[in-house]
Amino acid sequence: MLTSSDTGSGAEEFAYNLKQMERATLIGETTVGAAHPVTKEVVQGDFYVHLPYGRPINPITRSNWEGTGVEPHIAVPAEEALKTAHLNALEHLIEKCQDEDEKNYLEWTAEIIATDYSPVVLDEADLSRCTGEYGKRRFFIENGQLFYGHQELPGAFPIIPMTKTRFRLDEDMKFEFVLDKDGKASAMKLYYRDGRPEVIANRTG
Repeated sequence: MLTSSDTGSGAEEFAYNLKQMERATLIGETTVGAAHPVTKEVVQGDFYVHLPYGRPINPITRSNWEGTGVEPHIAVPAEEALKTAHLNALEHLIEKCQDEDEKNYLEWTAEIIATDYSPVVLDEADLSRCTGEYGKRRFFIENGQLFYGHQELPGAFPIIPMTKTRFRLDEDMKFEFVLDKDGKASAMKLYYRDGRPEVIANRTG
């Protein structure tokens, strides 16, 4: 469940109860901390005060969240809560997965999602390390982006950086460049989402 410092009212109670029952993982910020409902009362015709008229009591804690709020299990800024929850859920699925093929698919997907949330930006100096020909495959820079081409395929395709040496083509192919002692790519590894054997090609040009 996602929370923020603006989470209050029924949503705050819902978060508190789920946490105490251990039925949810709360991710985000500590909530408002307003457990007691209040009523507006007029005083001497010119002033008004808000007076509490109720006090919810949780059967597990024998207390509530008034003044303290509900602390999340994983504390992150509210704007990062959805990303954190998504990745945390994937990590949990990977950890519990017993099927090797399914686990590989989840790990493949998690890496893509992580870089979608936090895109990697490389300059041309970084990209130039990977340019060149690797057998029938070639990589070149155009308009500040690394492109992939194949001798047997028309055109070329932009690839998305995930690290300084690891890139992907859409959802199906990933490239990893092996750097030599001078920091220049000497070989390229190609991985497929469908589980086909990886391809390793040395730099030829």
